[in-house]
Amino acid sequence: MSKHILVCLPISAEQRTRIEAVQGFAYRFTTPDTATVEDALWADAVLGNLPVPLIRQNGHLEWFQSNAAGPNNYLEPGVLPEGCIVTNATGAYGLAISECMLALWLSLLKELPTYRDNQREHRWAPTGHSVGSIAGSRVLCVGMGDIGSNFARRAHALGAEVVGVRRTVHPDTPCPDYCTRVVAQSALDAELPQADLVALSLPGTPETLHLFSAERLALCKPGAILLNVGRGTAVDGEALAAAVHSGQLSGAGLDVTDPEPLPPEHPLWAEPNVIITPHVTGGFSLPKTLDNIVDIFAHNLRRYAAGQPLDNQMDRRTQRRTAAKHTVKQKTAAQLCGSFCFCGLQHHCACARQASMAVKMASLVRVAPVIASAPAVEPVCVSCAASVSAALPPSSGVSAEASTCTAVTLPPVTVTVTVTSPMQPCAAEV
Repeated sequence: MSKHILVCLPISAEQRTRIEAVQGFAYRFTTPDTATVEDALWADAVLGNLPVPLIRQNGHLEWFQSNAAGPNNYLEPGVLPEGCIVTNATGAYGLAISECMLALWLSLLKELPTYRDNQREHRWAPTGHSVGSIAGSRVLCVGMGDIGSNFARRAHALGAEVVGVRRTVHPDTPCPDYCTRVVAQSALDAELPQADLVALSLPGTPETLHLFSAERLALCKPGAILLNVGRGTAVDGEALAAAVHSGQLSGAGLDVTDPEPLPPEHPLWAEPNVIITPHVTGGFSLPKTLDNIVDIFAHNLRRYAAGQPLDNQMDRRTQRRTAAKHTVKQKTAAQLCGSFCFCGLQHHCACARQASMAVKMASLVRVAPVIASAPAVEPVCVSCAASVSAALPPSSGVSAEASTCTAVTLPPVTVTVTVTSPMQPCAAEV
C-alpha cells in the first residue's frame, strides 16, 4: 500500500505538480485552515504546519516536514510520535528575511520612521541629525545559519565589515569570504562594543533565552542598532525598551517579540526608534519562499522514497538542526500489518508486538466508537512468542512456550475503543 503524503500549505497548481512528480505515494492537499482530523489520521508524512491539536492525534506519523526553520511547538514532548523524523525549512527564508533586515536597518539609519510620523502630521521638518551608512559599518551577525549568512552576504556587498558569531567554531572550518572573521558565542561580549549593528537570527532554545539581557545590552556600542528576526525570546524586551529610551541603542528593528503578540501596554510600542513587524518576514508574502519550501520537500521526498536519510533533520532534544543520520523507518510486519483508516481499524497481527500496536492505534481514535479485530494468522517465531504474555492479558487465551522452538499462533483478538469526547484520550482494552 502506498504511503500517504499530506501537504498542508496553500500551494499553486504548478507546485503541486512538482510534488506529485515523485511517484509511489498517495497525496492529499489541504491548508492549515481547512485541515481535518481525518486528514491528520490519514497521513504517514506531512508537509506544512498542520495545527498541533490535529497532528498530535497521529500516533503513526513517520516524517514531519515543517514549513518553518524553527518548528519549536512541534518538538515539544507528546506532539509527535517518538520515532517521527522532523525536518525543517532551512534554506527557504534567507532571501526574504535578509532583505527585510536590510529594509529595517536602512529605515533606522536614515530616520525614516521620524519622517513617516511627520508626514501623518503634514509637517515639512528635517531632523537636522546626522545619519548613518551601511558602508563602513561594523556588523555583528549573531547566528550564521541560512538567514544570518544571507544577511551577512548582503551587508558585505554594500560595504559593511561583517563579523559572524556561531555557537561553536571549529578550527578547520574556513571563514566565508563575506566575513572578516567568525567567532564563537563565548566571544560575544568582546565583540559587542565594536558593532554598529547587532543582527540576531537565533533559534528559540533554552541556551538563547534572554541571551540579550540588560547586562549584555549595556555592552553594546553606544548608538548601535539591534535587529531581531529569529525568536523573540532571545531578547529581554523590557531591557531593550529601556536601552533604546536611554539612547544606549539608537534604535531596534523587530520582527519577533517576547511574548507574541506584543501586549498593547508593552513599552516597546512607545519608542519612536523601534520598528515592529508582526512576525511576517518569514511568511509567504514573497512567493519565492513557498517555492523554496516545495523544492526542499520534493528533494527530501525523493530521499524518503529511496530509503535515504533526510536533509534538514532536527534534534528533538536540543531543538537544533543536526546531520542527516536517520532514515525514516518503514513499518515492518512485526510492527504493523494491515491498515489504519478513518472508519475503523483492521490489523492482521503476526505476533504479540502487533497486537500491542493495535491497542496503541486504537487509542488514537477520538471521533467515533470503533471495534477492530485481529484474526489468527501465520505462526510466529519463538523470539516473538516471548512477548505474547506481556502484550496481551491472560484472558486473551494466548499461550506461548518461549523455551522451545515451536511456533505459536495468535487467536482472534478484539480491541474495543471507548470514546469519552472528541478531543480527549480514549480508553482501549483487549
